[in-house]
Amino acid sequence: MSRANGLGVLRQRPLDIKRTIDFMVGASAKVDPQRVGFYGFSQGGYTGLIVGGANPDFNKLPPRCSDPTAIGCPPAGQPKPARRELPPETLTHDPRVKAIVVADPLSVVFQSAGSMKDVTVPLQLWSSQFGGDAISPADVKRLAGLLPQAPDFHIVPNAVHSRF
Repeated sequence: MSRANGLGVLRQRPLDIKRTIDFMVGASAKVDPQRVGFYGFSQGGYTGLIVGGANPDFNKLPPRCSDPTAIGCPPAGQPKPARRELPPETLTHDPRVKAIVVADPLSVVFQSAGSMKDVTVPLQLWSSQFGGDAISPADVKRLAGLLPQAPDFHIVPNAVHSRF
């Protein structure tokens, strides 16, 4: 994974959103802390799920260099980096977010009801019909079924992830 898409970024994103909300509802801004919502697409959708209470399992991510043509990976036939099991991690949730809309979220890390049990805010979930860029419509649909409250779920016909 590149630095822009790496695990460190995935872990940092929810904290970045909390800091943004801190600033926006602070003394210098005029945002009502009771009216904070979140919209995210792809990795932004993943971020919104975390902010809303989800707990990912990063061990579900595909192994680094599963695609030998990826930048920074050894050529085909050469050893790949060893996969390390990652410890469970508590990420930043923010109860000030009162509603969430996510489109084609990175959802492979949310494969159990336990990972979604703390998402209690109203949620609208969108999926492209065909996915792409490591986003699977089947994963997004499964995610909808794992939420404790059924989301307002939509599938966009004839759409792929990159042209959602």
